[in-house]
This record gives sequence, structure tokens and C-alpha cells, in this order.
Amino acid sequence: MKKRNKTESKKAQVTILVILALIIVTVIVLTVFLYRGVELGYTAPEDPYAYIQECVSNSLEKADESLLAGNGYVNISTNYMVYLGEKVPYLCKSSRFYLPCISQEPLLIEHYRIEMKRLTEKEVKNCFSSLERDLKRQGYDVSAESAPKYEIKFQAGEIVAEINYNLALEKGDEKRQYYGFSGKIASPAYELIDTARHIVNFESTLCNFDHLAWQSYYTDILIKRFVASDGSKVYILRDMKTNQTIKFAVKTCVMPAGI
Repeated sequence: MKKRNKTESKKAQVTILVILALIIVTVIVLTVFLYRGVELGYTAPEDPYAYIQECVSNSLEKADESLLAGNGYVNISTNYMVYLGEKVPYLCKSSRFYLPCISQEPLLIEHYRIEMKRLTEKEVKNCFSSLERDLKRQGYDVSAESAPKYEIKFQAGEIVAEINYNLALEKGDEKRQYYGFSGKIASPAYELIDTARHIVNFESTLCNFDHLAWQSYYTDILIKRFVASDGSKVYILRDMKTNQTIKFAVKTCVMPAGI
């Protein structure tokens, strides 16, 4: 009787261990799928528009952070001054005494747009390549353009990528058509760039910019200024909502030493 009880006890223990093993495997499998769901939020073709929007927006986010960290340049090698160990680009500069500076980036917003496009182009292509691979793995016949064509726009409070790309899917009797993709992020880049543009306009015409008077009207961006020994001015612009900053230098109407 005791041997029978021991046998039944061992069987019960084995059964419990098997159930526990199954639970552990199930949890691992669910974790993997949930992680992938968190990573992208969904899988194609549940919503290809949302798939691309998140992927492209992630690329825009990284590019925006990189540009702001580099004060508008990915890797500046000329026409800059060093301020507290950081390379600060000259946006307006005169090489002669007394004369107003000449803008080094007359189309400042266009410069940012080009830099942003260059930083995101490869990843945007990869977003669509990844989407198409996922769709094909799910048995869809995919007909698409060779590469996405897109434009980046800076607007108040945001950066938008408008993508011209046609995607056709077919699986049995099911047919789907997608076009006009996009990505968007919140960013103070436009306001920072526009403020920098105004400062350069004043410095290049009046040889000065009254940042304190400006801030009495426009309070969203904090403006600080440092004047170096050679007469160069460093402007530090800080967005009050996000604390993101951008710095640039101006050298204008400089007096000779000793005057």
C-alpha cells in the first residue's frame, strides 16, 4: 500500500513538473511575441500605414537629436569656433573690421532639411524593405516601387516626412492598395531655426541683436549670449518646453584690438 502511494506521489510530481514546464514555455513564447509587438506595435499587414509611420518617425527622432546635438551639422570641419569644448558653427561672419557679417547659411531651414534627408534616407528605405519582407513571409504577393520618394518639412512644433510610395498586395482573392505614407515627430527645431534666422538678419544689417527685448515678446525660447575675446558672439537658444538647445556664432562689425 505504501509503495502504491509512493508511486502515485511520484506520478503526481511528474505531472506537476510537466505542467510547470508547459507554463514556462508558454510564457517565453508569449514574451517573444509581446516584445515584438512592443517593438513595432503591430505586424504587417495589420496596418502598413502605422508600421511605416512608427519606423520613419523613429528615424526622424534620431536624426533630429543628432542635428541638434551637432548644432545643425552632422560633422562640421570648417567655419566654426570652439566654445566650452564644443564646435559652434558661424552662421554669420565678417573677415574685416567694422563691416557687417555675411550670412554663411542664407537658406538655413533648407540646410537643416537637406541634412535631415541625408541622415534618414537609408533608414526610410530600410523601413519599406522590412515591411515588404514581412508581407512576403505572410504569403502576400507584393508589388511596389523600387525606392520611396519623400520630402521633409519643418513646421511649427513638428517635423514631417511625406512619402510618395505605392504598395499593392495580393493573397488569393484579397487585394489591397496603399499609397501616401508619412512620418511625424514633435520637435522645436523649426522655432529654434527661425529664431536663429532672425538673429542673423539683425546682426548682418544692424551689427547687433537685442535679445532681451526680443524675449519680452517671444517667451518660448530662452536666448543667452556670450562674447569672446575676438569679438565673436555665441548665441545659445533653448526651447523652454523641451530644454533642447542649439548654438551658433556670429562675428560682425568687430573693432580692432585696443579700440
